[in-house]
Amino acid sequence: AYTGSLSFYDSVQALFGAIKQPMVLLGLALIIFAVAFKLSLAPFHKWTPDVYAGAPAPMATFLATAAKVATIGLFVRYLLASGAIMVNSL
Repeated sequence: AYTGSLSFYDSVQALFGAIKQPMVLLGLALIIFAVAFKLSLAPFHKWTPDVYAGAPAPMATFLATAAKVATIGLFVRYLLASGAIMVNSL
């Protein structure tokens, strides 16, 4: 809603234009915390052993791989749109 577009590129450009605003920084920090929680990065990793222990093996496998692959894919897509990662075609 902030950018008026669903494009990653437009969102990144609007974010870089408004990076000094406190609410934008707060939102960016919350997004980073959410990604860290989803990927079970420290210090957000405390919940994962309980979830894996209580879940059946196929569900634990799904939680351990598919959700993390999707989150990393979204993060890479965002980095590509921001220009932080450059991919050159041959």
